[in-house]
Amino acid sequence: MNLDTIIREIADEIDTKASEIEASAEAKNPDAKPGRFGIAIATADTVLTAGAADVAFPIQSISKVLAFDLALRHLGDKVFDRVGREPSGDPFNSLVDLERTHGIPRNPFINAGALVVVDMVVAAEQSGDAVVEFVREQVEGREVTLDEEVLREGGDLNRAMLSFMKHHENIEGDLDQIMDAYGKQCAISVDCSGLALAGRFLTHTRLQPDDDAEMDRARRMRTVLALMMTCGHYDGSGDFAVRVGLPSKSGAAAASWRSRRNAPRSRYGRPTSTSMGIRFSACVRWRCWPRGPGGRYSGQRSPRRPLARYTRAYLAVVTLPLKSRPT
Repeated sequence: MNLDTIIREIADEIDTKASEIEASAEAKNPDAKPGRFGIAIATADTVLTAGAADVAFPIQSISKVLAFDLALRHLGDKVFDRVGREPSGDPFNSLVDLERTHGIPRNPFINAGALVVVDMVVAAEQSGDAVVEFVREQVEGREVTLDEEVLREGGDLNRAMLSFMKHHENIEGDLDQIMDAYGKQCAISVDCSGLALAGRFLTHTRLQPDDDAEMDRARRMRTVLALMMTCGHYDGSGDFAVRVGLPSKSGAAAASWRSRRNAPRSRYGRPTSTSMGIRFSACVRWRCWPRGPGGRYSGQRSPRRPLARYTRAYLAVVTLPLKSRPT
């Protein structure tokens, strides 16, 4: 059985059991109906898809990973002079931690940290479109648009965070420029295949001592992946790590990235409400990684299981946002 067959079978199973899966989620919206489900896996050679993988959606908070990588390219570890690298334990838009830390966000993936990162990127690139252009470079000619509804969102709480951090001298740029750049990166719209391709750059983690540029890139990727593992799902990161065990980043549009180092190079991210994304992730791990005594996941790579044959694969799992769901 090949990987394409595996993801199609799991996607069909999840689609059939969507109502049951959503009903078991901790956070429920009684008026919401289960959305369609799509997945794409980008390997070095191809993109595999299943379900509703051809519907575009705004990537929202997944863009924080892209901005963080750009900041690390320009500033290296100096990024961490202005933003921490610890889990927050609080919701993504909490102001509480900023008071405790005098304007230094806990990590680059909560909203306050992402805004500091955008400030760095805008200053380094002299442009508010850097993340948008970065995605366009990665998606091999696929369409990349900006979601008008996301662009129109006010962002009053984010602006309040910016003002608070400006008071503590941790914001250097113009607040309107930062808000504009942040809005654009959150509004980036691609389908599952585009999202998978956009994250494939994160597969370059192999250290090559004879190539300084590749060594720098590998170290940077490992830094990004480490923080995705510990902070990618905000106050749900620990639960996701236990249940799935792969670096990941969630997004409010119900999209997900996940990654596995060296063997299956996959990247997964899901928004806090995407129970179908978590179920798919657990199913893939269960079917594509070997099991030990008693049928338990052994954590060892097996050449007999299909996913282990893909040395560089990027996984994007998407449950369509509520506004796109059929009633």
